[in-house]
Amino acid sequence: MEIFVIDSLGKGIRDRKRIDTAVAENMARLFCILMNTPEGSIGPLTVKQANIPSQPNLHDCGVIMLKAMEIWDGDEKYNGKSMPEYTTEELLGIRKKYVCE
Repeated sequence: MEIFVIDSLGKGIRDRKRIDTAVAENMARLFCILMNTPEGSIGPLTVKQANIPSQPNLHDCGVIMLKAMEIWDGDEKYNGKSMPEYTTEELLGIRKKYVCE
């Protein structure tokens, strides 16, 4: 089983590997609880970085995550990435669309 990290800030997060490992371990524990199986029977989960473009600013990570939940499927069909690269103006339009819906 694998989990994907969708991080539009890029790879610049300090302790990224440690954080990803801790999240994967906790997700495996949660799956064991939900499936009523002994702890450790699921895992280890493989952590993969989703190949998405970096966001153009420091404040649109939420909008990009909402868009990722809508369209991300892991296929690299957008110029070798699994999501399109958005401009600040495009993200503003997406934000307005989400607010109005």
